[in-house]
Amino acid sequence: MKKSFSSALLTGALLTSLLASPASAQPSKDDDGRATPELLTDEKLSWSRGASDWVHLMWTTDGELANVEVRVVDASNGVSIEYPSAAEWSRLGVDTTLSTSEIDFTAIKITTSTPGTKHLVVEISWDDVSGERQTSEHKLQLTNKKYKGDDCAILTEEASIGMNVDAPEANWVDLDYKGIAPTNSAMEMRVSSDLPVYHPQESFTSLHHDQILHGGEADVARIWFDPELVTEGTYEV
Repeated sequence: MKKSFSSALLTGALLTSLLASPASAQPSKDDDGRATPELLTDEKLSWSRGASDWVHLMWTTDGELANVEVRVVDASNGVSIEYPSAAEWSRLGVDTTLSTSEIDFTAIKITTSTPGTKHLVVEISWDDVSGERQTSEHKLQLTNKKYKGDDCAILTEEASIGMNVDAPEANWVDLDYKGIAPTNSAMEMRVSSDLPVYHPQESFTSLHHDQILHGGEADVARIWFDPELVTEGTYEV
């Protein structure tokens, strides 16, 4: 069904669950008394087919770990990995050091393309207090499920614009969206119309807050019309 100044195309990816940090996880030392990192993030993740999103792996320790790096050293078929800033590993969010009882995170971007249960092996490496390089591995399980249902709802049925040449800022149209799926990522809206439409990102417009729309969240996308190129009337887009 067409709407006045409101219909848009959507591309997105769905993430069906967020990470949990089990309260029972406690930092510990290895048999030689050296500090080792503990992964606080739940090792079983539920994903949607085609999902692509950044995951924060939470870490703590009982000691001093320097030059911390995290990378995926093994992954099931159909899983691809990216790291921040196109690097080959992920560092901690605050700095490169994890101190006693400190909690910090490393970010990795996980994309899945086929259904089924997947596995990742995450390696964390660090320098201990003697300067010796240490490593440990942690296995994560991804249960890849297909989300069924509407992704989001557009709340804007109609919009009015003044087409005021002297006040061009008044010619922005707000498209209000509400998330229904657990997460819609990489949101891009495009207006299909014979009207000359300006998209802030040239060929599309993003949401105002960011490109992610969570279930129950409301956000707005904006488009602009040149008042000198649009004649008075009612249009469907």
